[in-house]
Amino acid sequence: MRAWWPALTAAATAWPWEDVILPPKRPDAGGGVALIFAQGASIKTSQYVPIATALQGATAAPLWVAIPQCVDDACSLGLARAVERAMEALNVSGMPEGTPIYYGGHSLGGAMMPAYVKKYAADAPGMILMGSFLTEAYRTGVSAAGAPLYEFPVPTLTIGGELDGLCRLSRMAEAYENQVTAAYYGKRASTAEANESQAYESRPTRARPTRPTRTEAYKRKQTSTETRLPVTIIKGLAHMGFASGPPPPFVARLDAGFDGARRPRGGRRGLRGLPEGDARRRREPRGSRERIPQRGGALDQRAPLGRL
Repeated sequence: MRAWWPALTAAATAWPWEDVILPPKRPDAGGGVALIFAQGASIKTSQYVPIATALQGATAAPLWVAIPQCVDDACSLGLARAVERAMEALNVSGMPEGTPIYYGGHSLGGAMMPAYVKKYAADAPGMILMGSFLTEAYRTGVSAAGAPLYEFPVPTLTIGGELDGLCRLSRMAEAYENQVTAAYYGKRASTAEANESQAYESRPTRARPTRPTRTEAYKRKQTSTETRLPVTIIKGLAHMGFASGPPPPFVARLDAGFDGARRPRGGRRGLRGLPEGDARRRREPRGSRERIPQRGGALDQRAPLGRL
């Protein structure tokens, strides 16, 4: 062991961490659950108190919430120790032994929490990711139909925002394709469904009914079998919609079009939050814009730049 490691561990233990511990309003009601939530990068743990309080009010069972602070407010370093500290604080605050513990995280915290859960808490009842998603690290292969196969030991709810400038809709669409659609059309295709498809193909052409679309078939499947990795989008929500207060500078810059109160700024926005004119110019190929050349003071016909 390196000589500086004991000193570093002692310093981290003595550091005045800004952990947030929220006991339920009725801790003696029994049948409670707990949630350990990882913060986003450069977002203070106290900024998650409003959403944590809202969750406590929305759950029927008593909910214990712990939001531990990571090193330098970035859960890419020291998340395991932060979770241990949160568990100790929950026990000291009176959480009964054996209480089921859920895990979650926002932004960078949500990106880091799955690795911790898979390694240390694979028997957890569930996990919630806000403004983040399961990465390619949990892709196990490709199905016979060419769809990606994902495996994660814990049921996970992935929540994104329609106006999120960091975890954008394209990322959430990819998560939906990998975690939901591919799960149904890839690994979960049962023998009964294969036999049904074979029987359908053998029918006479005139006797064939209208075959359901891919979306309709998925919706029918969802009525009987719930996916373990659902993905949902909240309309009108930006990246900082999961926290309160002003965003960090890099979030304010990337979450374009929204201020700290998450209200749209004036003016229309185009590609990646740029003003509409700039976005239009970014999309147009070179030489596609037109201008009006002048000859002898008279206006000539419009012609593309590439032809002049």
